Amino acid sequence: MFIKKFAPWVLFILTFLLLYLTSSPSIGWWNSGGDVICAYSLGIPDPGGSILYVLIGKVFSLLFFFLPTVKAITLVSIVSTGLAAVFLYYSLLIVFKELPTGLNEEGRIITSFFTALSLPFLYSIWIESTTPQVYVLGLLLTSVLIYCSIKIWFSNDEKEKTNLIFLISFLIGLDFTAHRLNTPYIPIIILLLAFPLRSQLVKVRFWLILIAMYLAGFSFNFYLLIRSPMHPAYAMDNIQNLSQLYAWIDMKRFGESNLANIFNRKGPFWSYQIDHMYLRYLGWNFLGLQGDGTIFNKLYLSFIPLLLGIIGFLYSLIRKFKLWILIFTIFLFYSFGLVVYSNIRYGFFREIDRLFIPSFFIFMIFTGIGLYFLSHLIYNFFISRNFAKSKIILIISIVGFIILPLNIILTNLYKCNRSAFTFPEDFAYNLLSGCKQNGILFTNGDNDTYPLWYLQNVEGFRNDVAVVNLSLLNTDFYIAQLQRKYKFFPEGSEVLNPGKFAPSHIDSTISVNIVSSTLVKPNNKKDSISVKYTGRNFGKKRGLLPQDKALISLLENNAWQRPVYFSVTASQDNLIGLNDYLGTAGMIRELLPVKGHSLLPGQLKNNLLSKFRFRNFNNRSVYVDKTTADLYSNYTFLFLRLCDYFLKNGDKKAARSIFNTMESKLPSWRFSEEQNKIVLEFKKELRP
Repeated sequence: MFIKKFAPWVLFILTFLLLYLTSSPSIGWWNSGGDVICAYSLGIPDPGGSILYVLIGKVFSLLFFFLPTVKAITLVSIVSTGLAAVFLYYSLLIVFKELPTGLNEEGRIITSFFTALSLPFLYSIWIESTTPQVYVLGLLLTSVLIYCSIKIWFSNDEKEKTNLIFLISFLIGLDFTAHRLNTPYIPIIILLLAFPLRSQLVKVRFWLILIAMYLAGFSFNFYLLIRSPMHPAYAMDNIQNLSQLYAWIDMKRFGESNLANIFNRKGPFWSYQIDHMYLRYLGWNFLGLQGDGTIFNKLYLSFIPLLLGIIGFLYSLIRKFKLWILIFTIFLFYSFGLVVYSNIRYGFFREIDRLFIPSFFIFMIFTGIGLYFLSHLIYNFFISRNFAKSKIILIISIVGFIILPLNIILTNLYKCNRSAFTFPEDFAYNLLSGCKQNGILFTNGDNDTYPLWYLQNVEGFRNDVAVVNLSLLNTDFYIAQLQRKYKFFPEGSEVLNPGKFAPSHIDSTISVNIVSSTLVKPNNKKDSISVKYTGRNFGKKRGLLPQDKALISLLENNAWQRPVYFSVTASQDNLIGLNDYLGTAGMIRELLPVKGHSLLPGQLKNNLLSKFRFRNFNNRSVYVDKTTADLYSNYTFLFLRLCDYFLKNGDKKAARSIFNTMESKLPSWRFSEEQNKIVLEFKKELRP
């Protein structure tokens, strides 16, 4: 049959084209830039990161050499999502064969096709597929695991079932090198072994092969032992032996295993962990985000995917309990089971819907069953009225296309179209371009670090600037990296001794002395500063973190040889008492040898009006998410500080000009009412 032969190809091509056309020209926020650098340089990812993504990303960057590197690596996500849709299509064909007859083969293929075509354009999956991120590679593994599970569950071929469980074992081992989105699948193996494969449990050969296949997938972790000693340009750990490899796999740097604290809930279980951190995400994907203004939301049609999922859930429960128990059990582990295991801390600082995209894949099976039920009703209605089967199939196709893929695509298109999403790159560009030659820039978190490293390591922009992440200064491996590359610390420093490099308490203040180097201005005491630092609050005592010791050592050893900057996002504690010596020149604050220059108006004006990029932020057709709006609100504050400077110096005309420039580049409609309060106050003050 023509349609059966080409449907998977058409499905993949359509998915690929739409995802590519809506993909970002650059990186996303958070660790996206780090993922690109890691793949580009064959680096070492964070503990528990995706080695598989690094390897495939490198292959793609070489294979698609004619594309920008970031775009080539983004193809890993796009291709992974397209293949996941194909595996959903094949899974649904098996599922529909097990349901009560009613639709002919052509009808089952069409229903499977339109359900699978909807998967890539669910909100969370679409967002993750159009920027270089590791998560949808895990979704691809999910899709293969679910397909194999359904095949095993309904197969009567013992050899086929055995080979598939071997493949599952390999994929679970491989998942431990691919960000571990499929850890919730492990209990499902027990279910499969207990029922469809129970005859194999007494065979030694079966267990040997099962274990060997798991180890084969797991063995990709040994990449770290091979690559880490080479000191790649990007390394988020130092893996020199099996003990360090185990610590990386076990993510010891991030604290105790979640299992150790599973009964000590870190937030209200139902109201926060279940409702806010899972059911809300399920709603995002099957109800649509509120307020995006699409025609389908205005017509209240965005609820249809969820309604079909509920119908499919009930229909399979009533008509095919064996199918329902498998799909529902898998869904439970990937959704609520993962919530229990993750134990998400109350007030977590970022959205984590990406962790649950496998559960959305599984719920899509119920949605497909719901569409099958609807198609079955349509088929029976028209066949009883003597309609030609070809016309009935056409009606089913039109209805299925409108209520699922078209509905979901139009509901999410505005918020998921990343084709003009240049904000993280511009944010990084602005941070780096504000620094003087050979500066040292201390950054605070993911969004003011990874995008900068991406521009430096992949795009070759401002490699003269040393971008130093303050949080990572708490780790031995990062200190060693900085020392190899920059010689930032004096030989024999406590900072370079892992045995002594630990948090410590202080009984009184400590002195931070940054004296003038003879390499800069010999014996010039005016270029020396000394501040008293009382340390951080550690409950009843005060003390220093390793990063504080490292920062003090670095600054004292640098002795003004290189200009020093702090990102404006750095907290007061991270500034070790230097706040009075910092002058704002943009999204950075320059360390100065004198007090009282909290604003550097000349540099700030030049940066805001001439150097900085704000591409697409004033374009209404481009969606700006909350992370972007919050970070860009810092620019508004900088513009207003500059306006205030000119107002206080009697130059209202200059202040008004700067304010108007701000309004054109950073329009107030991008920000919340709360963020705009101070803007409105300045607007009143600047009236003629």
